[in-house]
Amino acid sequence: MSETTLSPRLRWISVVSIWALALVGVVVSGLLWSPGETFFGLSATLGLCTLAAFSAQLLARQKVGFVDRMSTSVTGAVLILAIGGAVYGLIALASG
Repeated sequence: MSETTLSPRLRWISVVSIWALALVGVVVSGLLWSPGETFFGLSATLGLCTLAAFSAQLLARQKVGFVDRMSTSVTGAVLILAIGGAVYGLIALASG
């Protein structure tokens, strides 16, 4: 029995959707919490992104490349959240 793999387009959709979720989480965290409490929202977003990445890759039902897709999804989400955290940290520092 031969293994079929995901097309490159579907592979990137499953990864970029997690990055989009992280970006939405950064914006929502900034809107819902005060500058000192924003990091709570960012850490909750990271947990949500990790669970969503795991779910998305399991739903793809392709074991070939699972670790690569999972690590790319989570690493991208961490980078987006780190940039958002740095921006919100500078805002909190500037506001006193």
